[in-house]
Amino acid sequence: MAGSGYLPAQYAPFGVTPTSTGLASLTHPDGAARLADRWNLLHAIDPDRTSGDLGKFATDMGSFYEQSKRLIDSPDANKIFSFTLDENTKYGTSGIGQSFIVARNLVAAHRGTRFVQVTMPGWDHHSNIYAKTGSSLFTQMKTFDPAFGALLTDLASMPGEDPSKTLLDETLIALRAEGGMLASHVSRSSG
Repeated sequence: MAGSGYLPAQYAPFGVTPTSTGLASLTHPDGAARLADRWNLLHAIDPDRTSGDLGKFATDMGSFYEQSKRLIDSPDANKIFSFTLDENTKYGTSGIGQSFIVARNLVAAHRGTRFVQVTMPGWDHHSNIYAKTGSSLFTQMKTFDPAFGALLTDLASMPGEDPSKTLLDETLIALRAEGGMLASHVSRSSG
């Protein structure tokens, strides 16, 4: 349901499902030279895609292509979206933990990320809220607590953009539970 709202499509969220190997789509199967050839061919045969003559949707797609190409051309970008076995263990070997690792990496990369949202569905409790088994606050917090604690610990130990501060000093973390999910928002300060 997330989108760019009233902002241009280039500001739409970039959804990621964390994996230890990062984003498979960052590597072209035929190599960088072949991708460059295809990229140049695309621009040669479809110049209207970015001119605006074909309307907003075509311009938006052109913007997405440009953003994707910049990501592919960044040789170290995949490190941001991947994690080690040790990190996965530290964060609780869970989907929410893996999402927090990627959120931490995005903020720590200092590449312009200003807002990260991590969601954990299943928080819309109508019964068994305090049960020791099944979907309850107790069982969900067993997954959430180690992951969130590891995130805070890591941010507190990592240098911020200001050498006298840590990433935790420069980062706002907001938790919210509503409508069936727990959302964690990690936002960088502007300076």
